[in-house]
Amino acid sequence: MKKIVITITVLLLVVAIIPLALLCSLQTRYASPVFNQLNQWLHSGVSASEVRYQFPYHFSFKNLTFDHPDVSYVEQLDLWFNPSLYRDGQWQLDSVLIDGLSLQQGLSSNPQTWLRDAVDIQQIALSHFDYADKEFSARGLKVQLKQPYWETTEQWLPYAEIQLSADQIYWQGEAFNKTLLDMDYRPQESTVFGLSFLWRGGHLSGQAEQYAQGWSLVNVTIDGLTLSEQQVQSIVAKPWTRLGNISHINSLDVMRSSIDYQGYQLVNVELSCENLTLPFAWWQQNDGLFSLSAESVQDRHNMWIEPRLSLRLNPAQIDVEEAAFLWQQGNVSFSGRITPHALALKHVNVNNVKWAAEQPGEGEWLKQLLRQAKEISVETLNIERSQFIQLIREPYWQLTGLNIEGQNLLIKQDGQLGLWQGTLSASAANASYQSVLSSHPIIEMHSDQGKWQMDRLFAPLQQGYVEGQASLDLTQISKPWQLTLNADGFPAGLLLSQLPLPLEINAISSIDLQAKGLAGDWAMFSHTLSGGVYAQLHEAYIQAQDNSITPLMLSELRLDMQRGKLSLSPINVSGPSITGNISGQADLAADAPQGISYQFMIGCQQLSGDLLSDQHQRHSECDAALSSESQPPSENQPNLATLTQ
Repeated sequence: MKKIVITITVLLLVVAIIPLALLCSLQTRYASPVFNQLNQWLHSGVSASEVRYQFPYHFSFKNLTFDHPDVSYVEQLDLWFNPSLYRDGQWQLDSVLIDGLSLQQGLSSNPQTWLRDAVDIQQIALSHFDYADKEFSARGLKVQLKQPYWETTEQWLPYAEIQLSADQIYWQGEAFNKTLLDMDYRPQESTVFGLSFLWRGGHLSGQAEQYAQGWSLVNVTIDGLTLSEQQVQSIVAKPWTRLGNISHINSLDVMRSSIDYQGYQLVNVELSCENLTLPFAWWQQNDGLFSLSAESVQDRHNMWIEPRLSLRLNPAQIDVEEAAFLWQQGNVSFSGRITPHALALKHVNVNNVKWAAEQPGEGEWLKQLLRQAKEISVETLNIERSQFIQLIREPYWQLTGLNIEGQNLLIKQDGQLGLWQGTLSASAANASYQSVLSSHPIIEMHSDQGKWQMDRLFAPLQQGYVEGQASLDLTQISKPWQLTLNADGFPAGLLLSQLPLPLEINAISSIDLQAKGLAGDWAMFSHTLSGGVYAQLHEAYIQAQDNSITPLMLSELRLDMQRGKLSLSPINVSGPSITGNISGQADLAADAPQGISYQFMIGCQQLSGDLLSDQHQRHSECDAALSSESQPPSENQPNLATLTQ
């Protein structure tokens, strides 16, 4: 019995001494051979060039090699065990430091599968860590993970408190340099305490918070970013949602950045956003703020210099607190409210603008805005010392030294343009419409609940004037109207050129016009047009293509209009080798109105036709031997080819 006790005691001592001997040996120069020999016995596939043990819990390994497809070498590995060395079936490690690890082929399996729940680690630190796989790479990584854990085998990055820095992170063709990250990564409600990196020449920094619907950006700043149109398109096309869904912007500031996007060039833009919901939609925000300033904003036709814009966004409503910019050498500013179907502007101020529209598409942004709105109102409109020139298509026109004042204006209602309410007056230093020139014209009008009245129109001409009054009831479907117009010294060629006459007749006229009717549609207009036009035409002439002048004599013009029935007294035309007349009767309400005809005899050529039906004939009574091909016209006989259109 005594021998049995002694034997058991010796065995226990041996069992106790072996670990102690191993620990003691690890503190000697034999540590590395002992460690490597032990791993050979265990067939672990691990070896180290140097092993150190610091009592009681610190183990250090240098130049570790592994028989593993993913990890073959680690420059240094340090382990700090917890005083509770083994608990609940797991080895307890307070900290793990991995220095000099390079994974250039990525990982073939989740790191959790290596540990197999056999180790409980409180903190993991990686230094001088390089990583690359098919989609992602990083170099110069330093990572610290506090209390890491995995919930599923599909999860690669553990939930943990993460602190990270990297020389460069590369993903989807995008390089993020000098990256710093401090975050608490959780299954829900993660928090990014700080993130910063250099990207495409700019610096980005900020914080973020995770909610059930997605991430919210907090105090994010983008500084010095420069992006071309092609770069923006490339960036937008990339799968950013893989990194996390951003559903809200708490606050975002863009500074000193230049961006080309959707045909617009923003130079040195300063942009600030607060409380915006993503994906962004103008009409679906709730108390969001958006402000912008820039050195310039430019599209294909326009450049807005030093724009300033401040908006407050709410559901189906945008309040423009400030909008101001330099445009076409002048100043423009306005404020008010915009909804999907209405513009309710408080103040619109335009000063010293000089706009010459010469290419198709110029001003399209403004036209589109006006077309989309079903209702447009302006409390105060003030345009001073401005110039507008239209040279895109005929008829050409211009206004120079334009001044407009308006109060309480409703200029579009139910999709129909017109002055529905308010008072408006306009004047100009000079105005032109085709060849008609006017100096200091003025127009004054007002409207009360849709009943529009042109109180005064007066336009001095080079040899006379135009004055008139008019009214229109916009509230009625039939839109009854009246017009009184008087003119003296008016270039009649501007009106005659709109008729399909074979001759381009110019003349100075005195005109008296009174007309009324209904303007609801063509049927109403054609059945109700009534009134009369009386004009005297003098100093008439025809200018040929070679600029030669052929004088004409024209009798007076009398046009009677009774409920759409027109009666034109004969207008006799005579001149050197030219005779003719224009006269007839027509009913505008007919399916194919006709009856206002002309007949001209120019030399031996007879021209006739109808001005309303666009029917025209030409007949020659000249002898073949005396045709224009064999004998030129005499000095007193105008050439038909140069006179007719």
